[in-house]
Amino acid sequence: MKKICFLAALMVSPTVLANDVIQWWDASATVLHGDDYDLAPSDRQTTITLEVAGGWTYGDGFIFHDFINFNGNNGGDDNSHYGEISPRFSASKILGQPVEFGAIKDMSVALTYEHGDGL
Repeated sequence: MKKICFLAALMVSPTVLANDVIQWWDASATVLHGDDYDLAPSDRQTTITLEVAGGWTYGDGFIFHDFINFNGNNGGDDNSHYGEISPRFSASKILGQPVEFGAIKDMSVALTYEHGDGL
């Protein structure tokens, strides 16, 4: 529940993180509902996806979380969830000057944290 509240706060209030650290951000919410899935554990399901992407002082990042409801067709488990947090740290932004090597215009360290049911 804390994850839902945090993502909802980011999506509803742009001033939550509006300062010099956050340079830009965008958020979206998507609802998908369908039937006759070949690879899903149920024939019918609804998925709500919350996404936030943005640039900040030291790089950029992307966060998403899927909330899946199997609509009572999964033999006991009615819900599941999965999400990722993926920040990237830019050498040019951290050092405050271009980090260039010929055709390479910047170097970044990319990290990903995955969480959800079954992980």
